[in-house]
Amino acid sequence: MKKIFVLTTLLALSNFASAQSNTYTFDAGGLISSNTDTDSSSQSIRGVGGTYYFQPLNVEGDEPYAERNFVQKSSNASIRYGTNQFATSTFNTVDINQLTIAGELHINNFVGGVDNSSWKGTFPVKTAPQYSYEIKSDANEYYLGYYFAKYNLITFSQRTSKATYTRSSNLLTNLSDFNITKNLLKSKNLFKLGQDQFAVLNLGYGSVQYKNSSDQSNSYYSISGRYYPAKKLYLEAAYSAEQGDKKAYAGNTMGLELGLAITPRLMASLSSSQFTASDVASGGANNITNTFLVSYRF
Repeated sequence: MKKIFVLTTLLALSNFASAQSNTYTFDAGGLISSNTDTDSSSQSIRGVGGTYYFQPLNVEGDEPYAERNFVQKSSNASIRYGTNQFATSTFNTVDINQLTIAGELHINNFVGGVDNSSWKGTFPVKTAPQYSYEIKSDANEYYLGYYFAKYNLITFSQRTSKATYTRSSNLLTNLSDFNITKNLLKSKNLFKLGQDQFAVLNLGYGSVQYKNSSDQSNSYYSISGRYYPAKKLYLEAAYSAEQGDKKAYAGNTMGLELGLAITPRLMASLSSSQFTASDVASGGANNITNTFLVSYRF
């Protein structure tokens, strides 16, 4: 009953907003995500967030509803907040609060952006809960891109993440800080196939550097295709692979996503991906991630 009431309310809001304006300057939404590994660890996320657009965007247009932000190029700022629940065979289950702040600037055909995400938590050792590790994670991403055509964007990005470990007792093993740097060159192309049929092709290639007790590097590439049989509906298939010295992170990922514009303002998507590790003996773990996302444009 509650779900029916919520959906009815969102539809009523959508009809009201559409009657008032054909543009939007803000979108807000929430997500539910779960990740399960074959090494008995899991992660679940509940999050909310929103994005403010400094230049109003048109709700309607020739392109698919899910591609409105990509086509109209409005500078924006966003904030996301979520609760992550970690469960592993080594530590007791812990809930962590995570905050992400991001911004994007469009000047003519250029686009640049920054993204910062951080969290900190105390993880009691399962076999000796009087001892624990404090883990702090910080991640930053910078990107710069250029629209070579209305529907073609080339972007270079660098994402750095750092995890630091502080033990509560010298009886625990001293863990070195773990740093990851990912450099990636990406392209996005939107193709018009018919009156209301479209396709999107995304390509990516780059490198990943891992620094812990030693330095190791992997190569990375990705490809995804999205098909719109109508402006309000899409089906996406994705594949990515990582190979190199860091065997624990080497493997390939395959994913599927279904997206629907319930109304021009109300969007929802459901995705599932599976990572298959190349070398489980070196510490790699297979995992499956499922995510449900809903957002509304005001």
